[in-house]
Amino acid sequence: MNDEPLRYPVDDHVTLVPLQRELAPALFNLTERYRDDLVRWLSWPGKVHQLADTERYIARMVFLLAQRQAMQFVVEVDGVVAGVCGFNKWSQPLARGELGYWLAPPWRGSGIITRCCRWLCTQGFDVLGLQELQIAVASGNHASQCVCQRLGMQQYKVIEQAEELAVGMVDHVIYRLSRSQWESLCRPF
Repeated sequence: MNDEPLRYPVDDHVTLVPLQRELAPALFNLTERYRDDLVRWLSWPGKVHQLADTERYIARMVFLLAQRQAMQFVVEVDGVVAGVCGFNKWSQPLARGELGYWLAPPWRGSGIITRCCRWLCTQGFDVLGLQELQIAVASGNHASQCVCQRLGMQQYKVIEQAEELAVGMVDHVIYRLSRSQWESLCRPF
């Protein structure tokens, strides 16, 4: 019996691996190393203080996957854990999903998250049968807003005072993409 985790290649260098307990040490170490950077746009890194915190997060995501409510992947670049992306939540009855992601600084700026999110969009629309995908981005996080725009997402609304981060309360800009918009973007010319 093969105990190797499933691996989904995004391209020649980037692979998505379903979140699982064995990845906890690498993910925790990455969080520890880049915590000061991550807390700028994410609330959870300030709550992760030991390996057990990451293990609990993974256990929760595995449970939500079994319930068909979330699906998270570790982003590996050339075999090295570089971040996380996936469906923070999805609802089959509503046919809607919410994408989320983070990438450690050394791997930013080369389109990795955009490529991963394209893969997720294809999975969401073609495999899960979703009709709409959304991404919530802190209003000052221009890099993440650019990811949404490169995916062809449209700004839908702004939720004021949506989250408390290390810098204080931030608004969330909600981007969304429908199945029909995605299909028109992916149509060959």
